[in-house]
Amino acid sequence: MEALAILEKKIEDLVSLISLLRGENATLSKENVELKKRVEDLELVTLENSKQTDEERELTKRLVDSLIKDIDAVVEQEH
Repeated sequence: MEALAILEKKIEDLVSLISLLRGENATLSKENVELKKRVEDLELVTLENSKQTDEERELTKRLVDSLIKDIDAVVEQEH
């Protein structure tokens, strides 16, 4: 009879553990969904920033090229 009581207690403990793990799993699954959404949002922001940086870099390049041409023109006039 004592073995049966021990078995019953172990089964109750396992049921409690399974219940606890299911709750933790649900919490982690929800957190995972939220983190995936945050990652997607950050990826979009990063992509937008990258595009803006590329545009700024291109504008800077054009301005520097223009300044070099203007300097070259002034130098040519001096000679």
